[in-house]
Amino acid sequence: MEIKRVAAIDIGTNTIRLLVLELTGEGKWSIIYEAGEITRLGEGMGEKPVLKNEAIRRSIDTLRWMVFKARDLRVSKLRACATSALREAQNRDEFLKLARGELDMEVEVLSGEQEAELIVQGVLRNFKLTEADVVIFDLGGGSTEFITTSDSKIKKLLSLRLGVVSLAEKYLTIYPIPEKNVIKMAQEIGQHLKTLRSEMLTTTAWIQKKPWILIGTGGSATTLAGLNLNLNQYDAKRINGHILTLSSLNKLFKMLLDLTPA
Repeated sequence: MEIKRVAAIDIGTNTIRLLVLELTGEGKWSIIYEAGEITRLGEGMGEKPVLKNEAIRRSIDTLRWMVFKARDLRVSKLRACATSALREAQNRDEFLKLARGELDMEVEVLSGEQEAELIVQGVLRNFKLTEADVVIFDLGGGSTEFITTSDSKIKKLLSLRLGVVSLAEKYLTIYPIPEKNVIKMAQEIGQHLKTLRSEMLTTTAWIQKKPWILIGTGGSATTLAGLNLNLNQYDAKRINGHILTLSSLNKLFKMLLDLTPA
């Protein structure tokens, strides 16, 4: 019997991830390999929407071993998708040409809406939300996607140019972090969230409905969950579905502010 395996590569602004799945005899997909590497593809894009040569080379080199690993595992299909950094980069064709020429791989650049739709599909496959009204957010390196759903159906999608890489490069380059930088960063985030509120929430009575659920996805959310659980290494089974309270988030915020990059 032929083993059916597929692979997906997520090329993000900060991190590139590889996931290899195998179809089991019960008709379910099982993870047989997963890996991630920080390449900071979107480094410096807050100043100018252009990919740096060093960032391109780091990312292509990472993709090289990931593609080799996927092919070594004999996957029947490999899909590589890119998000915010390549979506906005003026020189993205340079990256796509290198991926095609050096790796024999086509990279699909997702729109913000396509990215949001894939996020929702992933959430709905892991959680039963048929009777819940939900706000899903994916905080990435270069953008944040917000999605509202009701009865497992997408109601609205919004992609904001709000990411951890651009914010860090703009406000978190001095340690200890000056209080004025934290205030300015919070103000910028607040301006973006005003857009979220005006375009997604207050136009309907949706937000007044109770109860509603907020679900976070992506590296930032899982890192916070891991810190809250005091994990030394990533554990998907413990992190997925972990509940972060406002109190625990405030404690993590204060702790992280006192840390240095080292």
